[in-house]
Amino acid sequence: MDIPGSTLTESSKQLNVLEFYRDAVVLVTGGTGFLGKVLVEKLLRSMAVKKVVLLVREKRGTSVPERLRQLISDPIFDKIRESEVHPSKVFAKLEAIETDFTTDEFVKEPYKTDLLNETQARHLKAIVHVSTFYSNCDRAHIEECVYDDIRYGGWDHIRRILEPLTEAEKAKLMPSIIAPLPNNYTFSKKCAEVMIQKRFSDLPIGIFRPPIVTPGYREPVPGWVDSLQGVTALCIPILKQRLLWYYGDPATCPALAPVDYCIAGLITAACDVSHRQEEKRVMESFVRKGAEPPVYNFYFDKQLISWQQFIGLVGASLPTYSGRLFR
Repeated sequence: MDIPGSTLTESSKQLNVLEFYRDAVVLVTGGTGFLGKVLVEKLLRSMAVKKVVLLVREKRGTSVPERLRQLISDPIFDKIRESEVHPSKVFAKLEAIETDFTTDEFVKEPYKTDLLNETQARHLKAIVHVSTFYSNCDRAHIEECVYDDIRYGGWDHIRRILEPLTEAEKAKLMPSIIAPLPNNYTFSKKCAEVMIQKRFSDLPIGIFRPPIVTPGYREPVPGWVDSLQGVTALCIPILKQRLLWYYGDPATCPALAPVDYCIAGLITAACDVSHRQEEKRVMESFVRKGAEPPVYNFYFDKQLISWQQFIGLVGASLPTYSGRLFR
C-alpha cells in the first residue's frame, strides 16, 4: 500500500500554532482514550488554551465527574504536576460534558444550550476528524483525498437498508456490505470520511489519517502507552516468549508513528485547516459550498522497517534461545 507523505499548504511553513491555540476553547471527543489523553495533556501543557471541553459518557457505573477525576490523576499528567507552580489551575481548564452517542440528543441540557448550540459556534475556527490510513486499505495507492466509492449506492443508502433489520439480519449482510474492506472499523471510518465531504464540507473541516500508532517517542514520557492494542498487543507475547506464530507477511513494512508525533500532526492540522479557510477568504475566489475538505496522510516514508525487523527489535533483549530466534 503506497501512501504519499502529507503535505500542508505552502504557507503552512509560517503557521503560528502556539498563537492559534492561545485563549482557544477546544472541544475533544475520545479524550479519555489513548490518543485523546496525549492530545489533552499536550494542549494543557504546551498550548495557552482557555478551556478544553471533553465529551464523556458514563461508563460501567462510573459517573462523568468521577471519570474526569480519574483522567486527571493518570500518570500521563505527572509532567504538568511536576512543572507547573499551580497545576490545579491548569486542570481547572478541563470541563467534562456528559454525552450519550446512542441517542440523537446526545448532549443533555443545560450544556446543549450553553455550549453546543449553533449560535455559540459563530467563531468556529477548525474541525479535525481523526480517521485512519486503513479507511482505504483496499487500494494500492492512497492520495490525500476522500474516496467516494462505497458500494450499494453509498453509505446513506446502506444505512436506510439496515435500519429496519434485526441484529441477526445485519450480521449476515455485513460481510458483503463492507467488502472489500476487512472489518467494520475500516468501513465505518470510510463512511465517516464520505459523510463529511457530502454533508459538512461547508464547515472549516479536515480529515487526519494517522497510521498504526505506537507508544510515545518522547512525550509525555518515552515509551508511554496505556492500551494493549495494535503493536503493543504484539509486543507483550514477544516479551513473554509466547509468540509462536502470527498471520502476515514478515517482509511487509507497516506504517508506524509514535503517538506524540501523531498528536503534534493533529494539532498542527487544525491550525492548517483554519489557515486555508482564511487564505481563501482573502482571495475571494473560494466557494465553501461543495468544497472538498483537506485530508492529511500522516506518514513517514524514510527508514521503514518490516514486521520481521520490528519483532526482532522487540525480542532482541531476551536472553533465552527463543529471544535469539527473533533477531
